[in-house]
Amino acid sequence: MEITLDAGENFDPDSHFLFWKPDSAALVEPEGMPWRLDPGNDLVLNMHLKPTGKVETVQASIGLYFTDKPPTALPILLQLEHDDALDIAPNDASFVVEDQLTLPVDVDVLGVYPHAHYLGKTMEGYALLPTGEKKWLVLIKDWDINRQSVYRLRKPLFLPRGTVLHMHYTYDNSKANVRNPSDPPIRVKAGNRSVDEMGHLWLQVLPRASAGATGDPRVAIERSWMENRLRKDPRDYTALYNLASMDMIDGKYADASDFFRRALEQKPTDVRVLTAYGTALDKAGDWQQAEVQFKQALAADPENRFARYDLAQLQLQHEKLPEAEQNFRKLLADTPGDSEAHAQLGAILAATNRAAEGQKELEAALAIDPNNMNALFNLASLEAEQGNLAGAAGLLEKALKQKDDVETHRLLGTVYAAQGRFENALEQFRTVEKLQPNDPSAHFQLAQVLAQVDQVGESIREQQAGLTLSGTNADDWNFLGELYVRAKQTNAARKAFERALQLNPENAAARANLSRL
Repeated sequence: MEITLDAGENFDPDSHFLFWKPDSAALVEPEGMPWRLDPGNDLVLNMHLKPTGKVETVQASIGLYFTDKPPTALPILLQLEHDDALDIAPNDASFVVEDQLTLPVDVDVLGVYPHAHYLGKTMEGYALLPTGEKKWLVLIKDWDINRQSVYRLRKPLFLPRGTVLHMHYTYDNSKANVRNPSDPPIRVKAGNRSVDEMGHLWLQVLPRASAGATGDPRVAIERSWMENRLRKDPRDYTALYNLASMDMIDGKYADASDFFRRALEQKPTDVRVLTAYGTALDKAGDWQQAEVQFKQALAADPENRFARYDLAQLQLQHEKLPEAEQNFRKLLADTPGDSEAHAQLGAILAATNRAAEGQKELEAALAIDPNNMNALFNLASLEAEQGNLAGAAGLLEKALKQKDDVETHRLLGTVYAAQGRFENALEQFRTVEKLQPNDPSAHFQLAQVLAQVDQVGESIREQQAGLTLSGTNADDWNFLGELYVRAKQTNAARKAFERALQLNPENAAARANLSRL
């Protein structure tokens, strides 16, 4: 395969490209770029073979070299293509397919892989920098599919943000093309067969994180790539699904819902999309419609565990407990070793006055997974209700080693306070306040414990902070009045008791306190 450039381009391919062929030495990835293999991954060797007219023996082998060092550089493969534009009439000797993509971040190009079938003639890949400068990525004047390869650059080619990548391929569907598989020539469209065509330009790039930027720069490239696909085909299912998934990561649940809805227009019974759409709707605040989507997913595939779990969890969150219980029991009938399903079923049973049954399910969850957060929290709640404060505290302390969770801190603070461990309780409620500074209950709980240890001044400040956020409960104003009495601030106490009675004239405690005052 000849790799050349037009005269005058002032570019020496040999100084930039390292050509790798299947029969060459081992391919070693650049420093910091090992592949990550997770448990359960499959390695698949995909071989393209052609008949030779006689019996052949094929014996393939691969060699893998392992490292104990994790990846430090995270490249991404991006693709320029426009297969939908491939509709090459017979005897058309100069059919052109083009695509372009604007880079949203700085990148280093590491490798190039152009691909077409037998009608491919001239393959051009180049980059136009924001300055207007043109940099070639690859130029093949006489494409030969039999010699296709991945071209790895000898040294990375830097391309700044705003660079426009271009693919320009020319196809020859005439008799003059000696590689044309059809004689006479036939109309050719996109496809995987040898008599079909493709037009792809793959680039391996290593994004450079911008100064002060947060997040993975590969996501920005993926988004630009998918948006480019969608511009070419607004019904592109893959682009719609991937854009929806990225919006979910970014917390743009309404936008994600719209993309998932459009993807379902292409594949109405796709359980994966139906389930993801339900999750997006729930996150966007429309849990009723989310429930509809989860049920549609189960109608399409009654055995889909993900859809059933999401439906059961949604029903639990919105107190549709009988329906949630039924779905969790169905999950456990199919998969008895599901720790989370045991934990959630235990929570439902405990909430519906079946504490003994709930405790058994929660203990079953912990037998499967001793670190299950839901099981630890809900079993601790049961233990606290039954007066086993030490047991509850131990479970909650273990839970916090798994995850820094607000509600776990809150319950542990309550348990510590009930044990008389007020300093420990203060630590927990201060953590709650730090994690949720706009939650009035965090301030009220802290005020209660501060009052227990005679830190009246700070208790008053916390109670005031809570009332600033939510001042509609008469009991909260009454407690503030009691704190003022302890601080010997009579006028302030009177105003607090009067405010409590304005909110609830029947509040006996506030009326008695005001009379005593």
